[in-house]
Amino acid sequence: MSQRSSAEFFFDPVCPWAWMASRWMRHVEQVRDVDVTWTQMSLAALNEDQDLPADQGELMQTARRYGRVVAAAIREGGDGVALPLYEALGRRIHVEERRDDVEAVCREALTEAGLPASLADAAQDESLDAVLRERRDRVVDLVGADVGTPTISVDGVAFFGPVVTPAPEGEAAPPNVRSTPTEVVASPPPITTGRGSPRFLATVMISSARCAATVPASPRATGPVRAASPEDRALSRLACRSG
Repeated sequence: MSQRSSAEFFFDPVCPWAWMASRWMRHVEQVRDVDVTWTQMSLAALNEDQDLPADQGELMQTARRYGRVVAAAIREGGDGVALPLYEALGRRIHVEERRDDVEAVCREALTEAGLPASLADAAQDESLDAVLRERRDRVVDLVGADVGTPTISVDGVAFFGPVVTPAPEGEAAPPNVRSTPTEVVASPPPITTGRGSPRFLATVMISSARCAATVPASPRATGPVRAASPEDRALSRLACRSG
């Protein structure tokens, strides 16, 4: 029997690239020997000291409101509520394209996840910003300052990415995360962790020959799979608009 691996997926509800990668990771859970923990990260906290254009600043305020609600929900229901709440939020934000309808989206998603809809009021609770900063700091410690979402840690090795569109399914999902793929379609430059050691995404990238080396502009579009480029990283740090 092969040894099971552990992975941790760091998400921000507003990031479209994290949403697509999460669809990929959910399929990985079905076809590979890996146990995934789903953990909140905050793009709003990551960008709060940045001089952003007005529209991106507004987007980060939206991200902050969602982040506060997720933080309050985890405080209420424990870490196990992170995935069901993220999936309920993600469908409404990215599939139904209702990102700016924060209160209604949060109330519906909380109810779907079996949590009190009243937790949506936490969107205005500034005291939760300290929690968002703690979750940002944890990811920065793992990967370094050049980070965003998605970020994934596999058996203690953390990296920023991948950008996956569309999410591959079944046997098109990645090889066992403990092995080196025989055919890596796209691998990134080394990513430096907070401890200064180079890490490579190649051990978990897609090994299907059907994948190509470019990604379309929209995470909803049909397209191939690759690791995050510098441009993608900038977009995912700001939770780029998906349409």
